Amino acid sequence: MSYIKVSLLDRINFLFIDQTFITGLIFFVVGSTILYTTNPDIDLNSFHFWMNKTNKTETKIKKVKYTDNTDIYYYDFEANGETYLGNSTASGYLYDADDKVTIEYAIDNPNISRIDVVNHSSFDFTIVIILIFPIIGLVSIGNTFKQMFSVVSILKNFSQTDAVFVDMEATSIKINDNPIYKIKYSYTVDHTRYQNTTKSLNPDKFDGNEVLLYSKSKPEKSVLLKKLPESLQRKV
Repeated sequence: MSYIKVSLLDRINFLFIDQTFITGLIFFVVGSTILYTTNPDIDLNSFHFWMNKTNKTETKIKKVKYTDNTDIYYYDFEANGETYLGNSTASGYLYDADDKVTIEYAIDNPNISRIDVVNHSSFDFTIVIILIFPIIGLVSIGNTFKQMFSVVSILKNFSQTDAVFVDMEATSIKINDNPIYKIKYSYTVDHTRYQNTTKSLNPDKFDGNEVLLYSKSKPEKSVLLKKLPESLQRKV
């Protein structure tokens, strides 16, 4: 057999047998929850304004909602011949209804706007520290998805051979005080030697010579059989 159909359940199993994915998911969910609960009024649109072109216009405050920590100012404004509704948060009493303000809005999406020259949220160093955790989690999740799609492409047209252990070293990433190991292995296809790496929290389960699946069209792409969920191993 040189083709295996990877079902949705197989893909989910692949993600959740990867401890890095699970840890990344925990980092992302817990980090995002802490970030939002400790800073419910943070202006996340700031990232958009930093990376995209904006324009400015004048308008008046229509309504103000005062809270203990952050006030919300509602307004409408004209852009590209259309009227847009928007609101902007700010710490401390600044404006009343009917006060004139300058609105900054994203040129490519005027629905994203804010009052210009205002401290929109307490985006301080503490928030930056908290933000590191969901970012790390998102990177880990993204890497696991990338590996999964690579495996799916390999299993569309693959051959089988043996992989030979080359080297192993502990990485700086630890889970429950146990380091994740980078394992190097090599294999030969049509007299050409290839070398790849895989990562594992339990390197002892790799005994030196491993069954390996590689893409017929791109032999440099490979996966060790033991890295697949049992549902896919049974199909090989």
